[in-house]
Amino acid sequence: MQLHALSNPAPVSGAVVTTARQEEQAEIARALEAAANGNFSVRIEGDDPLSRAARALIARCAADSQTGLEHCVTFAIGANQTGLSCANLLINTEDLNLAAQEIAVGMEEIATSIQQTNESVRHVRDLTQEMTARTREGQEHAAAAVQGMSASGAAVGAAFDRVNGLQTATHHIDQIVETIANVAQQTSMLAVNASIEAARAGAAGRGFSIVAQEVKSLSEQTAKATDMARQRMSALREEVSSIAGGLSRAVEAVEIGATAVQDINQRMRLIAQGCGQIEGDMVDSADALGEQATVTQSAADKVTAICGGVETCLNSTQELIAANDTALSVVSEDMARYAKLDLPAKVLHLAKADHVIWKKRLADMFAGRLNLDPGELSSHHSCRLGKWYAASGAELYGDLADFKALEHPHRVVHSAGVAAAEAFMRGDRHEAFRLMGIVESASVEVIRLLDRLIASGR
Repeated sequence: MQLHALSNPAPVSGAVVTTARQEEQAEIARALEAAANGNFSVRIEGDDPLSRAARALIARCAADSQTGLEHCVTFAIGANQTGLSCANLLINTEDLNLAAQEIAVGMEEIATSIQQTNESVRHVRDLTQEMTARTREGQEHAAAAVQGMSASGAAVGAAFDRVNGLQTATHHIDQIVETIANVAQQTSMLAVNASIEAARAGAAGRGFSIVAQEVKSLSEQTAKATDMARQRMSALREEVSSIAGGLSRAVEAVEIGATAVQDINQRMRLIAQGCGQIEGDMVDSADALGEQATVTQSAADKVTAICGGVETCLNSTQELIAANDTALSVVSEDMARYAKLDLPAKVLHLAKADHVIWKKRLADMFAGRLNLDPGELSSHHSCRLGKWYAASGAELYGDLADFKALEHPHRVVHSAGVAAAEAFMRGDRHEAFRLMGIVESASVEVIRLLDRLIASGR
């Protein structure tokens, strides 16, 4: 048996080698299985070609997975940033669309108003033309009235001159009447003297006495007639004086009337000139308004076309967002698979994408594409980065200043985001967008600090 054992030592050595190889193969199998499950930390200690090949394969898979994670996160950040930009573009485009529609309606109203104003101006122009014609007719009538007043003034003046001549004639008649009255008085006195002389003559003077009596009677009749003429001439003088006063007032009235009519004529001439100027201005205004109406209508048509372009842009933006969301859904699935792998700084890479996704969800809410309940939004303690920050992150990076500085902007991202969602829900868009700006600034700082932690190589 010893000879047999000595002569056959190989089987014992072969069994040992086989067992060692089986252990190495089992170690390789465990490492490969762990790598297949995303755990690249299981080590292969063997130095044989298979072990080296397996280590190289697992290292390559780990490196490819790390690169894939980084590329996936980079793509996710870019796609989410694109989605965020598209959501903002959608919001702005919708606002622009509403504004353009309001402008279009306003331009239509302005065009209608200008058209109505143009019609009113043309109507006023027609009325002004008619008023100009009437004013010129009035001016002609006023000129004729001036001529008539001048003729009347001349006639009244001539009558006044004649009345003045009549007054002079009545004065002369008064003088004649007075002379006759004096002659009659003297004749009566002579007749009395003749009667006395005839009485002295007796019978011889009787005939002369009769003549004296006749002369006295005639002188008395003449005196009576003279008194009557004097009374009538006095009444005539009063009538002539009254007529002269009336004619004097008539002359003054005619002169005043002529002056007034001349003033009216002058004013009518000025009115006619003003109406002519207004008519010219109205014609110019009507032409300008007509041109403005055409320009405004053209502008309104262009604004309407802009509304159509904005509507097309709005639809294209929505289609772009839909396509981007489809790509993001695929990337999200890849990120979910990478999240299960044991890769260096995995949480830091995924946290970068998480923050961009957080911003995009808010933007989608503002764009009306997503309903978010502010009460259901995560705090900076309950998100992936927050949980990591309080646990393994503190153990691995707790001594770094960048790690310590990460807490504040991370908290601001969540608190400002929740406040923005609350402001949007109560209809305060201005405040919501202001808070969204704070979220953006804080998120940029979070990603900057995450990149610095990744670069630390821990």
